[in-house]
Formats: sequence, C-alpha cells, structure tokens
Amino acid sequence: MEKFNYIIVGNSAAGASALEAIRRIDEKGSIAIISDENYPVYSRCLISYYLSGEIAEEGLLFKPLDFYEEMRVKPMLGKKAIRVVPLRNEVVLEDGECLAYNRLLLAIGASPEKLGIKGEDSEGAHVMRTIADVKKIISSYETTDTAVIVGGGLVGMKAAYGLNRQGLKVEVIDIANWILPQMIDLEAANILRDRLEEHGIAVRTGLSVEEMVEENGRVRAVRLSNGDFVPCQMVMIAKGVNPNIELARSSGIKISRGILTDEMMRTNIENIFAAGDVAETVDLLRGERVINALWPNAVSQGRVAGKNMAGREVKYNGSISMNSISLYDLNIISFGVVNPTGDEYETIVEHTPLNYRKLVVKDGRIVGMINLGDIRNSGATLSLSLKGEKLSQIGGVLMGRGIFRDRKVLSIQGKQRMSNYC
Repeated sequence: MEKFNYIIVGNSAAGASALEAIRRIDEKGSIAIISDENYPVYSRCLISYYLSGEIAEEGLLFKPLDFYEEMRVKPMLGKKAIRVVPLRNEVVLEDGECLAYNRLLLAIGASPEKLGIKGEDSEGAHVMRTIADVKKIISSYETTDTAVIVGGGLVGMKAAYGLNRQGLKVEVIDIANWILPQMIDLEAANILRDRLEEHGIAVRTGLSVEEMVEENGRVRAVRLSNGDFVPCQMVMIAKGVNPNIELARSSGIKISRGILTDEMMRTNIENIFAAGDVAETVDLLRGERVINALWPNAVSQGRVAGKNMAGREVKYNGSISMNSISLYDLNIISFGVVNPTGDEYETIVEHTPLNYRKLVVKDGRIVGMINLGDIRNSGATLSLSLKGEKLSQIGGVLMGRGIFRDRKVLSIQGKQRMSNYC
C-alpha cells in the first residue's frame, strides 16, 4: 500500500489551491491528488465559453501542463475514490487500490441535480458540469436545431447563451416566477428577459418539465406542467447541483446538506478536511451555515485547508454569495440577500433607463446588492457591506462613488425613509 503525507481528493479550484498552499509550507511531504476526471486542472467557470465556441479547449486550463511536476505531486487522474476509512487512514479507489494518508482533504465538489422524470436518460438529454459534458453537447450540434433549457439559474443562462451563439433555437423553462431567482429580483429579471428575447431566446417561467418525450431512444419534445409540448432535439438540465457527500456519508464524517467544517476547514475527524462545493461553511452576510458553491470561495477554502493541513493555524472567515454574469452586453452582479422576506429588511432601489441598482439593508447595514448595467463600484459596495458600517455613516460615500447617482430617483421599500440613509 502506497502512503502519502497528504492526499487530496478533487482536482478543481479547492484541490489545486490546497496543493499550492501545502507545498509553500512543506516542500518535502509526499502528496497525491485524486480525480475521477482524466484531465489536468481546468476552470469550470469557462466551460460555457467553450460551449459557445468563444474559447478553444486549451483555453480552459488555468494551471500549466507541468503543474503536477512543479508541485512534486503524484496525479492520479481518471481514478475514483469510493470509500474513506478514518480508523485506518485509508482511501479506497474504485479499482480496489488502497492509499494511506496522514492528512486528507475532501474537495469532491458537486454533481448536477436530476429531474426524476420519464425520458431523462434519453439521448439528447445533457448536463453541463465537466469538459466531457460539453464535448458531448458539441458533438450533437450538427443534428440539433432546437434546445430546451430546464432551469433559469446561472448554468441555464450560460447554456442558453452558448447554444444560441451556435445557431440553435433556444427556449428556457423555469418553475420559478423569474429567471436567476437566486441572484436577482423580478424587476431585474424582466430587464434581462427582454434582452434575451431580443436575441431569440424564449423564456417561460412558472412552469416545470414533466416528461421528456422520446422516439427511438432520442429526445423529440418535452411536456410541460400546463400540458404544452415543446419540440426539441436537445434538453439541457440545469436545475442546480448537489454536494457529493456520499464519500463522507459512509465514513463517519458529519454532514448536513454538505460536509460540516470548522473555522480551520477541518471536519469532525481531526486529520480530515473539506473545501469547495462540498463544504458547508458560515455565510458572512447571512450568519448561517450554507454551501456557497462559487469558484472564489472554493479557492479561499482550499488555501485555508492546505495551510492547516501543513501545520499552520489559519481561520476561514466565511463564504460570500456573490455572482456575476454578462449576456449580450448586459452586465449583472449581485451578492448576499437579494430577495428579502421579513420586516427586518429594507431595500433601496434606483431604476434608470440604462441601469438597475438595489441595496438590501438590515439593521442599518448593507446585506445584499443587485447591480445591472453599470456594475462599476460593485466591489466598493461589497467592501462597505463586509465592514458592517451603518448606512447613516456611509450614505455620502454611496453618492460620492457613483453607487447611487441621483437622490431623486431613489425609493425606499420598507420601514425607513431615504433621508435616513443618504
């Protein structure tokens, strides 16, 4: 049995970041990195641009090809870890091989959520999570005229844009009342919807896909909850992701929705850590445990985990729900609470012909933001939010930096008046 000082299961943002952090501290310790994908470190954030043809496959790589050699690590690509045995400090691979470790990081990510409907396994039904997924989609372009996107979140919007750029007729179906419901509000979504429809992407909300209708094993249409049938040759399932907790579930590692970690990114087992889309951490603005499955959070968590695995004591402050997207020259960025419920929240909204801005306020502090159009100064708003300063103290800063431009178009939706803020 081969033994390593460190084993990292996962070869994406969190795993690569942890590897670099370990190596900066421990130059000699043996390291293995395991991934069920037989591919070097690449950016999942860019695969929609590969789908659209805006970048080539090699443009997905975000580490040089000699990365593993430079890090002096043993890459075990195309191998799947199926079990962790903490009592023996072992990882068992699908091919039966066992590896021993001193410290282990689970950076095992998440997988696309399934619909659980008839016809979901038909040819022409796809997800978009890995390079292999995108290659499969690209290979079907010649036989595809129309695509249905099931889900109006970030992945769904990026898929719709990419397929539209490739000349396909695209229709987005979402059960929510508006697209990007986790990122923006209804008013902002209506602006985006108009832009998408201007470019030929149809959007239908408040509906679910009940069945994929097949013919000879291939998708030919979808049946909606209102009884309508939408003909298509491709269905993209983009309903979100679920953390890959099965490896932890069978090992005694504590889980909730994801793997539970402390401030050191350590699990309840002292020498096992978790980071990335599988790790459940505290949200800085909400103050509650969540999984913020975002690339920057995964990088930060991996870095903290790696340092602690190598003997340093570093704390992870918490994750942030922050998203951005640009579609047809319409830029959108948001963070924190964007669709608040409850009397404890107030909102400040500025809507001009070219821009939409919204701040969500709780106890006088910014806890959420939507910027659509001119997204400059979004970083400054986030910084003010994280500092926790009262709006009564920073109202002039908001005006002075152009975050809110015209006092006359501000409107308050909530308990307090505009004059309390600016």
